[in-house]
Amino acid sequence: MKGLFICHQGRQRPEVLASFLSQIHSRRTDRNLGVSVFLPRYVPATTARILAEFAGLGAITIADPEAHRMEVAFEKRGIARSHLDYLATVDPEKHAEAFVNSVLLAQVNAGASVLVSPWLTHGMGPGSRQLRASRRFALATAKHPLVSSREWWIGVAISENVLRVAEERDDFLDELVDWPSAPVYLRFWKQGVASYSQYGDEEVLKGLRNVVSALRSNGRDVVIPQSGLIGWLMTGFGAQGFGAGISSSLHSLATGPAGGGGAEPLPWYFVPQLLGFVLREELPIIAKVPGFRACDCPYCRKLAFTNGPPWDRESAGLHFLWFCTEIAAEQARARDPVVPLKRRVRAAEDFWDTVQQAGVVLDERSVPNHLGAWSAAIA
Repeated sequence: MKGLFICHQGRQRPEVLASFLSQIHSRRTDRNLGVSVFLPRYVPATTARILAEFAGLGAITIADPEAHRMEVAFEKRGIARSHLDYLATVDPEKHAEAFVNSVLLAQVNAGASVLVSPWLTHGMGPGSRQLRASRRFALATAKHPLVSSREWWIGVAISENVLRVAEERDDFLDELVDWPSAPVYLRFWKQGVASYSQYGDEEVLKGLRNVVSALRSNGRDVVIPQSGLIGWLMTGFGAQGFGAGISSSLHSLATGPAGGGGAEPLPWYFVPQLLGFVLREELPIIAKVPGFRACDCPYCRKLAFTNGPPWDRESAGLHFLWFCTEIAAEQARARDPVVPLKRRVRAAEDFWDTVQQAGVVLDERSVPNHLGAWSAAIA
């Protein structure tokens, strides 16, 4: 599982991601890839068709149940709420075994190769109710006949509020001691709107590092899906994999709308040397800075970095995913995985210094303010 990168199917056409995975398999045979589709977002027949298309292209396929949606009103649970029994469950905690059965069955019917136990989000309310419920779901999953011949992972979601406080983190880890011995599918929840700005709360990142390190030291494999480069940072401390998708960036795990209120999304481009996104018209300026290296992925040649032509968001997103597969493979090869992490973050800080010394002024949303927090979190 080491070096796993999970591509998330989002709002784009499934064939876009299928083509991407085909490119990776034909040109980068050392990549350990998976693909996930979010169950609530499609009717079951569509989910099954999409996963069948991906089945021969990714190392694993996941039908993510997005079980945290059980904590919102029924009408907000996704397009599949009238087709999947588990999304209509009134009290999943009270009916844990029936709920787990419905969640697992939905994943099996979708054609997933790895099953994930359902969860509620720990830290979204007082006490440990959600964590206790997730434990009940995991225990019921471990005994379920559907997982007897299939690989399965424990679904867990934790809020940034828990990660920020040492006592809360310790209580969380203590609770996980007697959970079934399966890999942990760890969702990190942050409040706010999705954004192309990289996450930069130093205390939360250190808390996530603490949790991942503790789980790994206790023999737990950890995968951090839908986390973008935050998940990549954690591969230096025990995480076996991370995930991202094309739709809005990928590394913001926010709930709620993806911003804009219907406005046209801005043309963001990921700059590997800054480990962050800039507006497309800023790249030609950055490209003149000494030390800049243009990306040679198959998608960048399709992009126009001027305000005239329409911005190709699919190619820009696939460029980002391509980079994610590169750094996931880099982590898998490393004898000490924290070394390439530190090298890349330090190089990004140095390049940003060079950009500033060259007098380049970026839009404030393009400034890589996250780098200091990332450097501190992995120190």
